Amino acid sequence: MKKLGDPIYFSDFRFHAGVNMTVRRGVEWDLAPKGQYLARHPWEDRDSFPVKVFETRVIRFDDIPETWLNLLNFSGGDINLTSLQAQLEIVYPHFNAVEIVTCVFFKVEKRENGKLAEPKRRTYHRDQKADPEKKVEKEKA
Repeated sequence: MKKLGDPIYFSDFRFHAGVNMTVRRGVEWDLAPKGQYLARHPWEDRDSFPVKVFETRVIRFDDIPETWLNLLNFSGGDINLTSLQAQLEIVYPHFNAVEIVTCVFFKVEKRENGKLAEPKRRTYHRDQKADPEKKVEKEKA
């Protein structure tokens, strides 16, 4: 079961300031407590950053209202159920449109400089290539 502070994985880090939504297969995220989680990329070496989950809705995938789709962190062009299903089929093998999903609503805060809170990319100083354990973090401008 998920607990506060656990990671919530995103392959696409394109968030809106304020309310966002992600769609997860099954009901696991509906059972999780509401509050602060850490947005992480599943395979890139990036730092995490906080997102606040404030609501979840369990629904059959093909019943997701079109009005919710503009809250998705999605960069695949037109946002509709067909394109979302194509993305979910990549993440969840054998996913289909009649499955039960959890729509997770969360907030992403702006920083003081007006930019969205986003993870820092980890980079290596050229002198540290021989020892990749010594990482130097540089904030993406």
